[in-house]
Amino acid sequence: LRRQFQEHGWREPWDPDRLLSRVRGMTAGLGKHLSGLLAERGGRMQALAEAIAEVYDEWRRSPVTATGARENGRALDQDDTGMIRAGLYRVEDPIFGETCYHIYPREPRRWHAVDAVVDQAGRQHPLRQERPGWFGPLDAVTEGDLEHGARFPLSGVAGAAALLLPARDFWLLQPDPDDPEYGNYATWGPPPLGMPFILLYRTALQEQLDQLRSEGLFRWDGEPVPVFEGWAELHGCMAVSEAWSSTFIESEDLWDALRPATATLTITAVGGLRVAKPPAWLAEFGPAITVRGFDQDVDVEVFRVGASTAMAPPLKQRTGVQFTPAWEKFGPGDYLVQASAAGQFGQRLVRITTWAALTAADLDTDAANTAALAFPGGQVRGALVTSQSEDTP
Repeated sequence: LRRQFQEHGWREPWDPDRLLSRVRGMTAGLGKHLSGLLAERGGRMQALAEAIAEVYDEWRRSPVTATGARENGRALDQDDTGMIRAGLYRVEDPIFGETCYHIYPREPRRWHAVDAVVDQAGRQHPLRQERPGWFGPLDAVTEGDLEHGARFPLSGVAGAAALLLPARDFWLLQPDPDDPEYGNYATWGPPPLGMPFILLYRTALQEQLDQLRSEGLFRWDGEPVPVFEGWAELHGCMAVSEAWSSTFIESEDLWDALRPATATLTITAVGGLRVAKPPAWLAEFGPAITVRGFDQDVDVEVFRVGASTAMAPPLKQRTGVQFTPAWEKFGPGDYLVQASAAGQFGQRLVRITTWAALTAADLDTDAANTAALAFPGGQVRGALVTSQSEDTP
């Protein structure tokens, strides 16, 4: 990878997804193993993108040797001494329908800092992990942030002095992979095959998107929704064909980001009675399963982890149609839902737990930034109920 970066003369601080698109466009010199991973486009894409970005950042930081050449690459500019990157987190008011985008910091691999603080327009935000790979969302994105990108001062992190929101022409936002019914969207990597997503894009790309739709490759629901000046959203976006190789548009990044992953089927689990951490469902209230792919029918089997035989005979299911396995008969445990069709394969882990295994979570009483709902004698902040007279939970 370092040799390829050197030959291409790259130096831009690309985010992992855009860098992955650039690397995927290389035709030679990557080696058999890496080329195979790049062609897979399956569930490991986000991890692969982060690993490539780490190599790229290390290469860009390489010092100059005594001969004047770059040691394994090109050094960073003086004002680019280090950074962590951010994506976008989309929240929609369920009552008024208003949409707001927030800065969504990525958690770097092998993260060790415990007192990291971001300064966003004078407001200090401690970075706390929201989920593996991501910190909690910060304040809202401004129109200028989206149009030109933004850097926010960062303290408490060795080797990183800024949080960077890169300037991009588009963003792909998918539902929460752990809880797609929740309603929020974010830049959690490339959307899985068959998963409708939201495309936030510069309206200058509209003609190219129309071309993809007219050729039967890409679809969306309804009309574009304006967000900022020169920016709009498309809802219900989805690739609907595999035949992208004969179509070309001006934006190579957009073409690569929207074309479908064809190596795996996508299996989603929704509904039931969910346990947040660790992700699981309660016994007798397991999730409904949906398999998404280009074929109309798939074969589905459910295995207990570690077992060689399925819990029930294979089921023939329609893609895009929900069904609910007989979780009440299977009992607590870890299960693999596997689907196959026309040489494609996909699997999803589903954990069924018991009521007795539930534990009480610690309640964060630091609710200074949480809106309060007052009532006679006290107030409510999220799950925290406080007595007005005693000021205690």
